[in-house]
Amino acid sequence: MSVALLGDMGAILVLVFFEAVVQANVAGAKAAVFYIVSVVIFSAFMILVVKRAFEWVVDQTPQGKLVDQNYIVMILMGVLVACFLTDMLGLLIGTGPIWLGLIIPHGPPLGSTLAIRSETFIHEFLMPFSFGLVGLYTDVHFLSADAWDHQLAPLVYMTTVSFITKFISVAAAAAFFKVPTRDSLTLGLIMNLRGQLDIMLYLLCFRKHVVGLPGFTLLVLHTVVITGVSTPIISFLYDPNRPYRISKHRTIQHTPPSTEMGLVLAVSNQEALSGLITFLDFAYPTTSSPFAIYAIQLMELMGRASPVFIDHKLQKEEEDKEGDEEEGRVDQVQSAFKLYQKKRKECVTLHAYTAHAPKRLMYQDICELALAKKTAFILLPYQRERLEDNAPTELLDPGMLSVNADVLAYTPCSVCIYYGKGRLRNAKVRSSVDQQHSILPSRVRQETYRFVVLFLGGADNREALHLADRMTANPDITLTIVRFLSFNHEGEDVREKKLDDGVVTWFWVKNESNDRVSYKEVVVKNGAETLAAIQAMNVNDYDLWITGRGEGINTKILEGLDAWSEDHQLGVIGETVAGSIFASEGDDDYDGDQIPVAQPLTDYDLIIDALPSATINDLHEMAKRMLAAGFGKSCSHVYSACRREFLEESVSRLGLKKLSIEEVHKMPWQELEDEIERWIKTANVALRILFPSERRLCDRVFFGFSSAADLSFMEVCRGSTIQILNFADAIAIGSRSPERLFKVLDVFETMRDLMGEFESVFSDQFCLVLRNEAVTIWKRLGEAVRGIFMELENLIRRDPAKAAVPGGGLHPITRYVMNYLRAACRSRQTLEQVFEESNGVPSKDSTLLTVQMSWIMELLESNLEVKSKVYKDPALCYLFLMNNGRYIVQKVKDGDLGSLLGEDWIRKHNAKVRQYHSSYQRSAWNKMLGLLKVDNTAAGMNGLGKNMKEKLKQFNVQFDETCKVHSTWVVFDEQLREELRISLARLLLPAYRNFIGRFQNLGDLGKGKNPDKYIKYGVEDIEACINELFKGSATARK
Repeated sequence: MSVALLGDMGAILVLVFFEAVVQANVAGAKAAVFYIVSVVIFSAFMILVVKRAFEWVVDQTPQGKLVDQNYIVMILMGVLVACFLTDMLGLLIGTGPIWLGLIIPHGPPLGSTLAIRSETFIHEFLMPFSFGLVGLYTDVHFLSADAWDHQLAPLVYMTTVSFITKFISVAAAAAFFKVPTRDSLTLGLIMNLRGQLDIMLYLLCFRKHVVGLPGFTLLVLHTVVITGVSTPIISFLYDPNRPYRISKHRTIQHTPPSTEMGLVLAVSNQEALSGLITFLDFAYPTTSSPFAIYAIQLMELMGRASPVFIDHKLQKEEEDKEGDEEEGRVDQVQSAFKLYQKKRKECVTLHAYTAHAPKRLMYQDICELALAKKTAFILLPYQRERLEDNAPTELLDPGMLSVNADVLAYTPCSVCIYYGKGRLRNAKVRSSVDQQHSILPSRVRQETYRFVVLFLGGADNREALHLADRMTANPDITLTIVRFLSFNHEGEDVREKKLDDGVVTWFWVKNESNDRVSYKEVVVKNGAETLAAIQAMNVNDYDLWITGRGEGINTKILEGLDAWSEDHQLGVIGETVAGSIFASEGDDDYDGDQIPVAQPLTDYDLIIDALPSATINDLHEMAKRMLAAGFGKSCSHVYSACRREFLEESVSRLGLKKLSIEEVHKMPWQELEDEIERWIKTANVALRILFPSERRLCDRVFFGFSSAADLSFMEVCRGSTIQILNFADAIAIGSRSPERLFKVLDVFETMRDLMGEFESVFSDQFCLVLRNEAVTIWKRLGEAVRGIFMELENLIRRDPAKAAVPGGGLHPITRYVMNYLRAACRSRQTLEQVFEESNGVPSKDSTLLTVQMSWIMELLESNLEVKSKVYKDPALCYLFLMNNGRYIVQKVKDGDLGSLLGEDWIRKHNAKVRQYHSSYQRSAWNKMLGLLKVDNTAAGMNGLGKNMKEKLKQFNVQFDETCKVHSTWVVFDEQLREELRISLARLLLPAYRNFIGRFQNLGDLGKGKNPDKYIKYGVEDIEACINELFKGSATARK
């Protein structure tokens, strides 16, 4: 930025010199001298008079306040005066305001006040007019061939050469100083960008007739093109978050015990700081396990100042000199840092920093500090939007909410967000905690503080448990660990469950003998039960709640709660604890009996009162009077319209979109999978909570008027019910592609499980259509599942038999079909129900699902037999069938398919594999085995010897060729490969040993002079060659 500014100032000086030359040529040397003297006087006036006036204004402004509005008006009027003076002197009209802006003191109070008062007016009103003025002068029709030679060509060459030269020189200089290549290229592009000052220079050149209208148009278009092309390239090359984006985050969990643990504490005001310091006391730093705290105060950058990061330890002298000029809140926060360091100096090392930056960039200072200092976690205060006490129409610290969100998104380590709801249950908590760290003799403690960890599983909760483990050393704290588990282990991730079990076991073994630590487990079925269990715990009045934000939590535990989460700083459970449904410890007037405590649920059915009882009673009286007056339909219509809006909004907040059947069919499958998950959640909550609650409300409002209650309920729920059913119907009549089976089964199972709710909730005559539609769509989903299996059959039939699998290995269709059927059998009960509802007739010994699976297996085997004909070598054909047949049998035996198809099916197909084995052996090795038979009919010893020599030669040739070819063939199953090798050894070795023995026992007459040259292989060599068979080439193994 400084280099660009110097370059622009140099351009202005060149223009001053250029204008002086023009004045000399037009009016003589005296005019040029007068022009230069005028410029010097104007510059001196700005520096010596105007700048000191600005400094006087700053001195007159009280600390922490904005500059008086009269001064701001005078300065803005001074802009117009500066424009007039510079234009009168022959300079560019914008030069005066630029010089005026450069001498204004940056930052608060003057720079920030000017930015606040004038930024919106300038950017939203004046700036468009200035760009509009430039657009009026820009005319592309002047870019013609006639203007090319005299005006445009020199400008094109000049701008192109200057761009390339500047880009290469800047990038090369940056690379010379070891700036990364991407950043060097980015810097080269940035330095070539054009701004408002360049446009002003173009206007001056145009008005001074240095360039004509075609040249001006070309320069403006060049600026637009360079900016338009360079901006996306810069965005691609430069990522400001890359320096602290790492593959593995540092955590509390992996910080070695009894070592110093680093943390970054980021705070913007003293109000938040007090709560964070209280939390640090509870975290209990000790001399054996101290804290290294890097405390950074965040200050919003105002005015045109550049971001500044101050290390107060390195700049202690500068801080002492400038302390009087800083705002009061800076002194308070920094003093609090120093006081805490002094009070905890035996177990805490505190490094204080101040970051002046825009709020959108504050997270970079926090993350970079955490990365540089290798801290275990970042401690932040909870941020929320609230109104100023003195100005009820203005937000207090607006924009800080985004700081927490950005830190969570780009953090290089763990993040802890502290939400303070007021004072702790014991008003003297601070003095009590101070006693723990005081070097004075300990006094009697005031009270024990009760903390609880809500452990829902996942990486975040494991981190929370390790943080709580540090607190167990505090003698004034009792800690309760409550672990939430899903009913019947539904939705659990095996890897996450193992990690959770390991951490919980480690914690409990470590603290088993600690009487101040207790552990309990709660089994829940869904988010409603989780919420009820947490609410029931509030009667214990815990002082501090600790929980993980959300990563890795079993979704079943939070089912139905995600849609109600509006602020993602604390996660779903954190927001629940921080919300208004829990008592605030800071409320001294709180009476525990005023807020009812929800009890743990025993089933999914939960009916809520959507309106207070008093309101319901009032509505009932109104409905009774309207019905008595004959306005029953109007009453139902008005009531239904109000409640329908509420219900549709509730369904929308659960995440279900309003989609037509065509929109569902056009949706990409990955997006549709996510939409199905949201639909399942919405359908369960709607049918089991929302609709029954509306049914109860209607019955209470229209008590004594059952017909009106039924009609109103149908009108309220019809739209949301149709939305839910239409989505299921779209899935049912959608694509029958095999990969959709499992999600269609999820929708089918959801509809099946909710049929009881449809029957009970929509039991009246008005809802008969909805009830029948639900049954129809459920049956249609069953037809969709059966149609998917038919499509799988067609897929197997249509699979081409053109290309052979290298080495006779497994065919992809075999892997696909067998893995598909194994996965499908995990929903065996559902599939059996689906096929039983078809019109088929099962046999005595098997179900329709068994018949379907057997038929698909038969189709697969027939398809494989056709594919085997592609191989010209019969032995390779049988090896291919043996490989795929063995794979099929193994997949059937190892899964639910085995119990479905039965032992007879497995025995039959094992026999098939053995038959393929025998056929392979016969076609590949029997001819070679025939060569090892001794022909006893040969005439004499000499004739027998010649015959055996000839057979040995043929055997050696054939054995070489066979081993060379068969070693490239593949047998995927180790056991099958060993069986093949053993059977070949049993077949060849005895015959070869007997043949060689007979040959060696012949006399010299029969063997000839050099009999060993005919015996190429020993028995061990034959065995070694057999053991090298079926390993396959790299392509075949794949």
